[in-house]
Amino acid sequence: IAHYYKGNMQESFDSFGRAIELDKDASSFVFRARILVMYGEYDDAKEILDLLRENNIETEGMKYCDSLILMEKEKKEDEAKVIWQEILDAAEKGECDCPFLWEVCNDMAVWMLNHDADPNEILAVIDRGLDARGDYAPLLINKGYVLDEMLDKHEEGLACYRTVYEKYPRHATVCGKMGSIYYYDLYDIPTALSFYQQQEERSDNTFCQIMQGNCYSALEQFDES
Repeated sequence: IAHYYKGNMQESFDSFGRAIELDKDASSFVFRARILVMYGEYDDAKEILDLLRENNIETEGMKYCDSLILMEKEKKEDEAKVIWQEILDAAEKGECDCPFLWEVCNDMAVWMLNHDADPNEILAVIDRGLDARGDYAPLLINKGYVLDEMLDKHEEGLACYRTVYEKYPRHATVCGKMGSIYYYDLYDIPTALSFYQQQEERSDNTFCQIMQGNCYSALEQFDES
């Protein structure tokens, strides 16, 4: 689980394999299925899930794996969303054993963003996920987006991005988002320029080069622009 939290998926997969050799606990099988889905090994993941069900085992973690197979392999996002809602409803009642609750919340939040849901309803889902795991970067980035771009709460959005930046200083998307808030909303051009430069160091992104040019123009450094 520690490897999973840190994103060391191969180490996590191998460790759960050793755990299964010692103790046939269902949760180890579920984590291995989740990691297989992450790597696109859907058939192998389904074999694990079918084996558990043959032994009369059913958990929210298994249902989440089902939802990812529906979404990623079969492109049935709306059917996956139904499963996410069932898991969230169980969590609301205190009946949820899903070890991936923050991921469920993030997937639901992305679905809601893509379907023009109410920003405050999206935030409620995101905050539920952050209650389960407060350092989950995708949730923090999506919360920053909702606060900054949908609710015009730029300082609060910046705080979400900064939390991710402090843990993952090489996160190109976050550098770009912070640069845009400093440029467009806080009018701190030197700081905006710094973040756009950091974004360019971390990704091949034409937009951040254009924004650096805009920053230099605003600073009347026209040759650099």
